Amino acid sequence: MSPVVTNLIEDLRNEDNGQLIDKGKVIDRLLDLRLAAEGHVAIVAIIDARLSNVPGKSVVEVAWWQETLTELAAMGEHELTV
Repeated sequence: MSPVVTNLIEDLRNEDNGQLIDKGKVIDRLLDLRLAAEGHVAIVAIIDARLSNVPGKSVVEVAWWQETLTELAAMGEHELTV
C-alpha cells in the first residue's frame, strides 16, 4: 500500500475521540481513502464493502469507524509482506 494511504489511515485513526461521528463524514473519508488506494484491489474491495454497509441514519459509532481503519491498515501491512 502506498505511503499516502498509510498516512491517511493513521491520520484518520487519531482524529476522532468521541463515541459518534457524522455518517456523511465517514462516507467522505471512505471515498477519500478509495481514491488514494486506487490500484490496490483488495483495499478498494474492503472500502466498497464498507461503503455499502455504513450503519446508522445520521451518525456512526466511532468503534465501527476505528474497526474499519484497523482492517484497512492490516490489509495494507499484509500487502507489504506478500
